Order: sequence, then C-alpha cells, then structure tokens
Amino acid sequence: MRHHASVRVRGIYTPALTALVLKQGYTIVDASPVIQERLGIPQREEPEDVRIFDRRDRQGVVVEGTQESATEVVRQLQKTLPHALFSPFTREASFPQQEDGGRLDARRTLRLRSLAEFPATVKVQLDQVRSLTVPRSAPVMADRCVILVDDGLATGATMRAAVAAVHQQQSARVVVAVPVAPPATIALLRQEVDEVICPAMPEPFFGIGQWYEDFSQVTDEEVRALLAQAWRRQPAYAESSQG
Repeated sequence: MRHHASVRVRGIYTPALTALVLKQGYTIVDASPVIQERLGIPQREEPEDVRIFDRRDRQGVVVEGTQESATEVVRQLQKTLPHALFSPFTREASFPQQEDGGRLDARRTLRLRSLAEFPATVKVQLDQVRSLTVPRSAPVMADRCVILVDDGLATGATMRAAVAAVHQQQSARVVVAVPVAPPATIALLRQEVDEVICPAMPEPFFGIGQWYEDFSQVTDEEVRALLAQAWRRQPAYAESSQG
C-alpha cells in the first residue's frame, strides 16, 4: 500500500526504521547519501510530514508530525514492532515560515508527538533489519587459509560443494572441521582438501543427531542475529556504518 505522507528519519535507528517505513509505502525525504545507497532510494529535498528521531536517552525514538500522518505512521510502526511502547500523542503548535510573494507567512500548524520506547526484543528486531541493509561484499579467500565447519556430516555432499566453491577462489589452504562424520565421508574429503579435523568417526554411522544431547533446529532469527554480530566485527562493516 502506498501512503502519501513523507517521512524524515534521523538517529542511531535510521537504517532499520528507514527500511521499515519504506516497506510500508511511505516516501523518504532528506535521506543521507549512505542510506540512499544502501536502500536504493532517490534524494528528495522537501518538507516532511513526519519526523522520526532519537529520544535523548537513545532508548527509542520520537515520532512527530501532522495529525493525520503522524497517527498513521505510528499505527504502522506498532504493527511492525509490536513490542515497542508508544506513548499517547501530545499536541504541539508549530509556526512554519514560508515565503509567499516575498513575505514570510507564519501559519499555525497543529502537530502530534509520540515517544516510543524500544525494549531489548525490539532492538534485536531492528538490528536484524539493519543487518540486511548493510552492503556486504563476498569475503576474500584468495591466498588465505579457509576453514569450513559444520555440525556434522553424513554423505558430505554439501560440504564437498562448499569445498569446490572455495577452491575456485584460489585459496592457499582449505581445512574442513566437523565434530562427527562416517569414516568413508572423511576419506573422500581428505582427497579434496589440505586437512580434515574430525574427532568422532563412528562405524556404523546412524545419524548426526545421535551424537548431540540437544540437536534442535536453529531458527532463521538466530542465524541472522549471529551473522549480524559476526559482520559487525569486520572492518568493512565499521566503514560502511559511518555517516
């Protein structure tokens, strides 16, 4: 759904909130060059209907704008961030000055303001959204030692495909490290990589899960959070996050 309101976002939550607001169909105005590049949006220099900016304690944001637009933006954010705590609106009068025939025309406009508090669960959600906006180049593997890991191997087909992909990157050395796998699979891999580390090679082999006390599935959210943490430790992430 496309909304007519224009939104300006500033502060530490800018990448994630801009992505969410953009997805909801609003027009983003006065975005920084970094945000324009990350999200593929054009530069628009025009007055905004709604402003979103950090609270003083940075534990959330302030949503401020014209009555209809601010109400709609907050409603949409509440749907997207159900655990965020939005305060009731307060009403404030502003006096925007606009040129009209060479004179400054002061017109009284009623604006609404709501304070939003972001608990830890919301910050995690925003961090996941932000991680998807960060441009990431493929890791450089040429002339480096690459270690491929997994929670265990059965046939080893997926690992062998990964090994083939790494070899195409001209890696200096390839190591496979897994906790458990059948001896036949390890024998095949040792012909394709420089080293295989596998402490348990049972025979007969009935399945990877038998060797874990807890072999529950990892959720997509957990994977995204872990990847975001890993990327934040990369120099390229720090450089692209500036501005």
